Amino acid sequence: PIWVVQAKKGEFGKIADTSHYVGVGISPISQEEADQRARLDFGQTVETTVQSRVQENTTVIGNLELYNAEVVSEVSTNVSLKGVGITGRWSENDSGGFYSLIKLRRSEYLAILSKNIDDELAMRQMELERERTELAQEVESQQIEAQRETARIEQERAQVEQQRLQEQLEQERLEQKRLELEGKLNKYQ
Repeated sequence: PIWVVQAKKGEFGKIADTSHYVGVGISPISQEEADQRARLDFGQTVETTVQSRVQENTTVIGNLELYNAEVVSEVSTNVSLKGVGITGRWSENDSGGFYSLIKLRRSEYLAILSKNIDDELAMRQMELERERTELAQEVESQQIEAQRETARIEQERAQVEQQRLQEQLEQERLEQKRLELEGKLNKYQ
């Protein structure tokens, strides 16, 4: 295929055009690795983040100080490839090279991306609703437990009050009995 010829020559720009996102993967090892590289290349075509940092080293040998500064760059992508598939594969029997191509209209990718975002939002809304329901159930359970505890405490308070009244009545009865006995004792003296 022409895209394989262009990929071999490093002419990746000729494979892409303004209406498509393209990713090409080449591997001497396996078709799966070529597929993975095509996905990575596709993701980098769509969105690329480059982070750079300077790594400095100073080495002292005797009176000689050696200074080395190196810029380290890391390229990463954060792209959803859900719904994006390999559109072309090629393998060469003689050299053992494997090639994979992802070529997708920009409008198709944006539609896939939009659907993935909608699906993710729907899933998160369901998760939030589930968490809200669980929280409401937990609050209701705690309220019921608090009502039970309040009722238990009120029942204990009523029992203590009843016992206090019984003891007060018993004390009054004993006081009345004591007065009666004192009255009888005074009568016999």
